[in-house]
Amino acid sequence: MPQGDHIDLHRKRHGYRLDHFERKRKKEAREVHKRSAFAQKALGIKGKMFAKKRYSEKALMKKTLAMHEESSTRRKVDDQVHDGAIPAYLLDRDTTTRAKVLSNTIKQKRKEKAGKWEVPLPKVRPVAEDEMFRVIRSGKRKSKQWKRMVTKVTFVGPGFTRKPPKYERFIRPMGLRFTKAHVTHPELKCTFNLEIIGIKKNPNGPMYTSLGVVTKGTIIEVNVSELGLVTPAGKVVWGKYAQVTNNPENDGCINATPSTSPSPPHWLLFDYAAHWAPSLAADLGTPSAFIDLHNTAALSFFGPPSALHGDASRSSPDDFTIVPNWITYRPLEARELFNPGVLPDDSGVSESYRYFRSISDCRFVAVRSCNEFESEWLDLLPNLYNKPVIPFGLLPPLRDPQIDCEVPFHLIQWLDNQAPKSVVYVSFGSQVKLSRERVHEIALGLELSKVPFFWALRAPEGWLPEGFERRNEGRGLVLSGWAPQVSVLGHRAVGGFLSHGRRAWVWGGHGAAAIGVRSRNPSRQPLVSPSLTHAERQPELLSTAHAAAAPRPELCHQRATLLHRPHLRAQLLRDQHGRRPSISGQQQETSCVNELLNLLDSQDETCRGTRRRFGSS
Repeated sequence: MPQGDHIDLHRKRHGYRLDHFERKRKKEAREVHKRSAFAQKALGIKGKMFAKKRYSEKALMKKTLAMHEESSTRRKVDDQVHDGAIPAYLLDRDTTTRAKVLSNTIKQKRKEKAGKWEVPLPKVRPVAEDEMFRVIRSGKRKSKQWKRMVTKVTFVGPGFTRKPPKYERFIRPMGLRFTKAHVTHPELKCTFNLEIIGIKKNPNGPMYTSLGVVTKGTIIEVNVSELGLVTPAGKVVWGKYAQVTNNPENDGCINATPSTSPSPPHWLLFDYAAHWAPSLAADLGTPSAFIDLHNTAALSFFGPPSALHGDASRSSPDDFTIVPNWITYRPLEARELFNPGVLPDDSGVSESYRYFRSISDCRFVAVRSCNEFESEWLDLLPNLYNKPVIPFGLLPPLRDPQIDCEVPFHLIQWLDNQAPKSVVYVSFGSQVKLSRERVHEIALGLELSKVPFFWALRAPEGWLPEGFERRNEGRGLVLSGWAPQVSVLGHRAVGGFLSHGRRAWVWGGHGAAAIGVRSRNPSRQPLVSPSLTHAERQPELLSTAHAAAAPRPELCHQRATLLHRPHLRAQLLRDQHGRRPSISGQQQETSCVNELLNLLDSQDETCRGTRRRFGSS
């Protein structure tokens, strides 16, 4: 048997190599360079024969192109617009003609066809070139710094062949090359993870479109063939247009699954921020569970869902001072809790409404707590919610301390030069919005403390006091933006953590002294501080119930207590660490697991029936 037949037989039995097509593509790409090198070196009769062969190939190529252009010009495409068409940016891919010149009539008809079902698209703020690209050093002099690193998500396509690094002007990192996107269908109200076919238009300019940069407002084409959509004529739809948006209702989540999915999800776990998720899951026949990371004491203070939204909800700070059936507030706590919890935020939805929808629409509530730590609150919460409340204990720690994120080099270098346990890490999270006056107060307090500090500040430029960074150079470091929090707290030089009073850092067991500061989110400070430590370990910030703010001498006294009485701080951290192995006893842990399993078993048959009814409808 000839060798070629052996190869064909082997391919029929075992298929191609995994890298067969990649090797073939690279080989074809190398052929061009080989022919170019041969053309430069060919002399005499060999050069004449090669030139004659190349001339005949070009002539045949021109004839083929002319023939295709002539057939495309004569062909007319004017499909009728079917009833129930979807928006223009999600229409099927039109088989547009390839003629160089189109008549004005055809152009006008296409505009009418797209404009009839067009949805107005929002205007997009252009992205500055400094934000899009980063200069890469190349060469021995600064004048040679002509390379640019793309800092946004890009799509290069399956047939992308990179140029040699010496001639590459725009470098697109592998970590930012995306091949799939979360696309939400406007009619099905479902989100799918679909493959990207190409980038059609980037609103920032043609250069960004050719580079495949994906930013807000970019029109992309995605493959929807796996969804099984067909046109009225029976043609399978495989390509649709979609626009990238920053809509928090749709982006970044895959909470909806079509009824035709072969393996629908059994449960949907959600946080209170996605208050719309349980109702969507109920429409799809999927049960949902509300997972809350706050402690049960804070949840009990807010009361049942009826007290969070509706006619029986508390709509003024004075309503919080009336003794309810479960618990009451002091006047200071009532005033401070009203603004961030009851009033709508920038998104137009208040936190109390998010909790109301999340608790009302879910099947059960799971909290990060345990009976040994909050037994009274765990007994109260199921009676308030009228549904099961299951504590799942502490979240497991990270396996690798470096899994969080790589710390910037200049920050590591600065921390390495500090003494062990001497630096105070200052961070107020992404949800706390500090005013300019509060930023000034915190900055001046850090300067007066004479303690080394690292401050991760997300505030506009110019909010710090004048000359603050110059006066504290060497002793303090301010990073404008986000910092890898877990990696910073794990450094040997960090000995304290200045935050807005979140109890989660005590639950997480970080080796830093969590110093609570009253901020615009006081629900995480006044309510949890008294139960966090004993009176002799942390002095009470709120000396009187009617005080509007803690006096400066008391704040100084609290700082002196934590800094100059290290045995109290060590005892506090020792108790927290010692509580970790026995935080959930064997008997209590077994009862919680049994309760969860019984709940899942009881809901299993109900969910199957719901899915059958949903699939049949």
